[in-house]
Amino acid sequence: MLKIVGALLIPVVISGSVNAANVVSDLLVTSAGDVADIPGWYLQSALKVPDDLSTLSSPGADSSSWHRVSARGNVMAGLLENGVYNETEMFYSDNMESMSDTSFESPWIYREMFKMSPSEGQYFTLKTHGITSKADIYLNGILIATSDQQQGSYGGLQYDLTDHIQEGDNCILIRAFPTNYLRDFAMGFVDWNPYPADNGTGVWRNVELSQTGSISMSPFRRDGSAAAQICDTFDLKPNEKRTVSIKASIRYPDIWWPARWGGQPLYTIQADTIIQGPRKLVSDRSSSQRFGIRHVLSKLNGFNDTEFTVNGEPFQVIGAGYGPDIFMRFDEDRVEKIFTYLLDMGMNTVRLEGKQEHPELYELADRMGVMVLAGWECCDKWEGWEYNEDADGIKWEDPDYLIARASMLHEVEMMQAHPSMLGFLLGSDYWPDDQATEVYLDALQGMDWSNPVIASASMRGYPKALGPSGMKMNGPYDWVPPNYWYGDQEGAAFGFGSELGAGVGTPEMRSLKKFIAWPNLHWQLFDYYLSPMAAYFGAKVGARMEHVAYDYESRTVWLIKHSVKNEGHRQVLIDVINTQGNKLSGTKVNITTTPHSAKPVSSVDALHTIQDVAFLRLILCDPESDLVISRDVYWVSQTTDVLDWSKSNFFTTPVTKFANYTKLQFLPAANIKVLLRPQKSTSAYGLTQAEVQLENESGVPAFFIPLNAIHASENAEVAPVYW
Repeated sequence: MLKIVGALLIPVVISGSVNAANVVSDLLVTSAGDVADIPGWYLQSALKVPDDLSTLSSPGADSSSWHRVSARGNVMAGLLENGVYNETEMFYSDNMESMSDTSFESPWIYREMFKMSPSEGQYFTLKTHGITSKADIYLNGILIATSDQQQGSYGGLQYDLTDHIQEGDNCILIRAFPTNYLRDFAMGFVDWNPYPADNGTGVWRNVELSQTGSISMSPFRRDGSAAAQICDTFDLKPNEKRTVSIKASIRYPDIWWPARWGGQPLYTIQADTIIQGPRKLVSDRSSSQRFGIRHVLSKLNGFNDTEFTVNGEPFQVIGAGYGPDIFMRFDEDRVEKIFTYLLDMGMNTVRLEGKQEHPELYELADRMGVMVLAGWECCDKWEGWEYNEDADGIKWEDPDYLIARASMLHEVEMMQAHPSMLGFLLGSDYWPDDQATEVYLDALQGMDWSNPVIASASMRGYPKALGPSGMKMNGPYDWVPPNYWYGDQEGAAFGFGSELGAGVGTPEMRSLKKFIAWPNLHWQLFDYYLSPMAAYFGAKVGARMEHVAYDYESRTVWLIKHSVKNEGHRQVLIDVINTQGNKLSGTKVNITTTPHSAKPVSSVDALHTIQDVAFLRLILCDPESDLVISRDVYWVSQTTDVLDWSKSNFFTTPVTKFANYTKLQFLPAANIKVLLRPQKSTSAYGLTQAEVQLENESGVPAFFIPLNAIHASENAEVAPVYW
C-alpha cells in the first residue's frame, strides 16, 4: 500500500533487482521525484554563535570556521571527527566520565547551505528522521518548526518548504537542545555502556529534501501480496490524502527464510505517480523498496510462553541484544561483521531495545537472513509510568502521547516492508499504559503492520488491549553454575527469556591493554574491537543446528536439532575420560533425529564413580558418511554446585557450595603441535581462509587451550575472526 496526496496514473514495477541512476548536479534536487539528503553540516555550540538564529540561518551568514561534520551523527561524533577529542584517550579507563565540557549543557547548531531552482507547480518537503532530542528548524531566516513540534529521537516529521525555497542559495539551520534521558524520548544506555558526554544530542539520522509535483507518495507498505507490473488510475480532490492499495499476485513466489533454513530472495518495488492530461507529467517517483515474501506469527502456548512461527515452522528465537555505537555513528561494514558473528554462533535474531538504528541495518538483516525484534527501551522516559517504581523517568503527560505516536509512525514506516522483522515490543521492563497502547496500536495499524506486537519483554503486567507478553525477565545477569539452567526456577532454561546474561566476560589481554576498564566487561560475546571471547564459543557450541548436550542435573545426554530438515539416522559416542587421559567408559548409541526437537540419548552412569574430576566427550556422527556433526567436551566434578534459590534476585542466585574442580589446576602441561595451512580460496564474505591443525603429542588431555590469530607484522589480534 502507499499513501497518495493530491487524478493520477500509477505504474508499479516489481522485480528481482534495483535500477538506480545518480544525477550529479550543483542543485540539491532538480525534478519531481527527486529526494536528497542534506550532505553534511557545519556544527557549533550555541555558546559561540549569535542568538539571532533568523540572521544566522540566512544564506549570507558565515559558518566557515565551524566544525565540518558528516550528514548524521550526534554532537560528540562531529567533535571526534574534527579531532576536538581523541577517541583512544577518551575510551581509556574512566576518562570519558571525567569530561567536563559545559557546552553540552547548551544547544548545538547544525547549519548547511544548498542550491535550488524552484519552478511553478513544484513542491518541496523537508523530512526529519532522527534528531535527539528536540530541535528548532529554520530555513532562510524563517522558523519552520519549533522544539514543541520536533521532539523525540524517533520523531520523524515532514515540513512543507514550498513557500520558503528560493532561487540560488538556501540555508537550513537546526538548533538541537541538550538531552535529558529521564525527561526526553531519547536513546539511553542504562548500564549497557557509559553515557556519552552529550547524551546523544544532535542530528543522528539523515535529513531529507524532496521535490514533487502536486501529487506526492509515501513509501510503500507491504501487506503480504506481491505483483509484477501493474497500473491503476485514481481521482483525488485538492488537498486529499488517500491510501491506495494496488493488488496483484506472483503465482510461484520465492519465499524468504531465516538464514539457517533457506535463502533470502528479495523483490523490488518502485512507482511513479503521473498526472493525466495533454502532457503526462511525473508528479512523484518513489525510491526502490526491497521486500521479501514470508509469514510470521506468534502465540501464547499452554504455559503462557510466547512461541513464534516463520512460514509455518516453529521458530525458536536464539539471539542477543544489539549495542550501537554510543555516538550513533553507523558503520555498515562493522554491522555486517557483527551479523556475521551472530550467524556464525548459530543465532537467528537480534533484539533492538530502543536502538532502532538506520535503514541500512534492516537491509543488511534482509540480505543476511537475520530476524529483528525491535521495541522501546527501559528505565527512562519511555517507561515513565505511575506503576513503574524501578525507574526515574518523568511521568507521561498529554503532549508525550503525541510524541509517542509520531515516533511509532516513523519507525514502523521504516521497518514495515522488511522480511527480517520478527515483531515489536511496546515496552521492555514495563508495559505501556492503556492510552499509550492505543496510540501505538493505532499507529501500527495505520502503517499496515502485519507482524506480532507484544506488550513488553517481561511478565510484570500488560495493557487491556493486549494479552500477557509470554516473556520473562528474571535474569540471571551474572554468573550462575551450569546446573542453574535445568528445571523451572527463576531464569532457568524454560519459556521465552527476553533478557539474561552470563555476567563478567573478560576480554583477551591485548584488548584489555587498549582500554583497561572500558567500554564493557558484562554481557558481551565479543569485545569492542570485535575479538570473540569465551562466551562467543560457548554460545556457538550450544546453538549449533544439530548437536548433543549434557544435562548436569540428571546426568543425561540429549540430542538437539533446530533444523526444519527431515529426520536422519545418527550415532552418538559418549566417552568418560579421567585427568590422566584414560578412558573410564565408552558408549555408542544409535538414534534418529527429528526437526525442531530435543530428545534424551542416554544417561552417563560412569560419572557416578569418578573420584574427583573427569572429562565427558560427546561426538555426534552421521553413520552413513562417518561425518562428525558435532563434538563437545565437558569437565564434570564428582560434586555439584548447590544453589540457594530462596535468596534469588533478578540479578543472580547465590551458590552455597561450589563443585570441586581443584584437580584441573594441577593438570600437567600438554605439548601441542600446531600446523597452519593457508587456503587459496576465500569465503562467501570475502574472508581469507586458513586451516589450523592441532595435535596433542602428550599422554595427558590438553585442557583450556585458547587459539588466537595474530598479525605477524603488528603483533595485533586479527578481528573479526570466524573459527
